[in-house]
Amino acid sequence: MVWYFKSKLNGKKSILLLTNKKYKIGRLMQNANSQIDIPIDSDQTVSRLHAELLIKYEESQCSDLDSLPNIVLTDNSKFGTFINDAKIDGFKALRQNDIVRFGAYNSIYQLCQEPLVVTTSCLSNTNKQLVKKLITKLGGHLVNDWCNECDLVVMDNITEDLVASSELNKTIPDPKK
Repeated sequence: MVWYFKSKLNGKKSILLLTNKKYKIGRLMQNANSQIDIPIDSDQTVSRLHAELLIKYEESQCSDLDSLPNIVLTDNSKFGTFINDAKIDGFKALRQNDIVRFGAYNSIYQLCQEPLVVTTSCLSNTNKQLVKKLITKLGGHLVNDWCNECDLVVMDNITEDLVASSELNKTIPDPKK
């Protein structure tokens, strides 16, 4: 699963969330050397360091399609952080589609996910480990064999044989027809 925050006010604004990283969420200050990962503009009820978000997901989890990361939001603010309109005190676990509001007004985001299931074929062990690390960082799943849930196959190279070519041609419609 690839996780991201989607702005509820500006549906076009999405923030990709990588795993095993603590995100600092807060208001940007003019002329300040801020270490904010997710800046929230033009809302004076959002603190400089309003909240922190951590998505914890281990490599050992990425082969289990039912395994999800632990996502925790910690409130550090004066005006509050709300999950599904309930003010949190300290920290709270987040789930898919939770609505998070920072401050008192309109800094509202939805926690979303898109499935990412990957398998590999003909990769060296070194490259398999690299793919596993990258998929884990994205919060996706890596399976040993192709399945209906798979979105992608990663290969070092591809070769074509006559049988595969004829089967592929049967499944791809001819755009000229």
